[in-house]
Amino acid sequence: MITNPDCLLARVLLGKYCHKTSLLKVKPSKGASHRWTGILAGRDLLISQLGRVIGDGTEIKVWQDSWISTSAHCIPFGPIKEGDSDLRVSDLLGRGTCEWNKDMVTSILPDFAEDIFKLKPSKTGARDSYIWYAANSRHYSTKSGYAAAMSDRSQNSIPKLQLFLWKATKGALPTGDNLRKRGMLLNTNCIHCGMVETTKHIFLHCPFARQVWSLIPIATDFDSMLIHSFTDALTAAANWQCLPPCGITGDLFSWVCWNIWTSRNKLLFEKRPASTLLMMTKALSDAREWTIAQGSAVKPSLTTQIQRRPPSLPPDTVICNTDAAWKAETSAAGLAWIFDSLTPLLISSGHQHHHQVPSAIMAEALAVRGALSHALHLGISKVWLRSDSLSLIRAIESISKPMQLYGILSDIVSLSSSFSFCFFSFIPRVENGLTDNLAKACLSNVITSWA
Repeated sequence: MITNPDCLLARVLLGKYCHKTSLLKVKPSKGASHRWTGILAGRDLLISQLGRVIGDGTEIKVWQDSWISTSAHCIPFGPIKEGDSDLRVSDLLGRGTCEWNKDMVTSILPDFAEDIFKLKPSKTGARDSYIWYAANSRHYSTKSGYAAAMSDRSQNSIPKLQLFLWKATKGALPTGDNLRKRGMLLNTNCIHCGMVETTKHIFLHCPFARQVWSLIPIATDFDSMLIHSFTDALTAAANWQCLPPCGITGDLFSWVCWNIWTSRNKLLFEKRPASTLLMMTKALSDAREWTIAQGSAVKPSLTTQIQRRPPSLPPDTVICNTDAAWKAETSAAGLAWIFDSLTPLLISSGHQHHHQVPSAIMAEALAVRGALSHALHLGISKVWLRSDSLSLIRAIESISKPMQLYGILSDIVSLSSSFSFCFFSFIPRVENGLTDNLAKACLSNVITSWA
């Protein structure tokens, strides 16, 4: 409904529930269906991790959307001048161009100017799109949505867990012994074994707790009867290492104690007993969810295979090799491309110098975009474009585009559709020496023959 509002499902639901405002801002209405209520709950999760990537900038609001960073949620702040509150990103571009109006950006957003200049809007008028910060690919998936939900749940649980641990170390939990000292209860013994219920007893010395600790999958032997205080146990647990395959790399002790305490309360107040095995399973599940939410899960590697040449090459196809030289210290880039054709061309190569390019792959993408624009300008209709950046070729061929390259890749897709034949492939660096030399020369000499 956000990225494809013209589909049938989106038209039906948006037409029914979003008459006056957008999906991202609409409020729950009385009498709404259970499914729509669920959609809004998912929408609320999306909002916290949703940003915008620049195409032509006409849909993005400068002061309300997160658009400056492709890696983290970042909404501009600062004193807003009268008349600037409704600015769109397109208003920050030069009239009739896709280049930043540097004087305007520096005047309105001086603290963000350097980061803004590294963003490359679309030259072909691509629509602005969305970015999902919770995934490394910056594209939403059910898996990343679930991880974000668990992270939000864990983040909400952590203050509660921290307060619980602080009370336990200070002897401030409402145990039976503490309540007896305040004259609040008559029966203050342990609900599990009948002994006096102190903090040390309920978490370490109670037979129920000892059985729980005997089940924990750690590499170190832990006998809770030998521990003299809750604080000593908490300190010792800092060096624990969980055994595989439980998938836990962080704190386990706190989650076990929390579940001992909650199971005690359920038995005491709700008469709901829980076995030690079930309680330990719940503690491991909570700890694993917290570990996953911290991003410690191993990400699968990309194994996409890239073809070295087209299945069939039409007659009069022009081969174009591209390359880029990038200097991290100055964020400058030299771009180059060389045409190879059986038919003589008026111009056989091109090169550009770019400032404020944030990465090598963006420089490679700018080179491909420049080469395609130049080829169309020369009247070339069939082109086989080759780059020695395997990551870029994979990005071009992928359905899910890297969001930091959104504007440039949108232009590449748009420009490639103007050719009767256009094929992208990878070429090893050793076979791209001439283009590499031209790119390095352009980086050093700051020369441009095609803009």
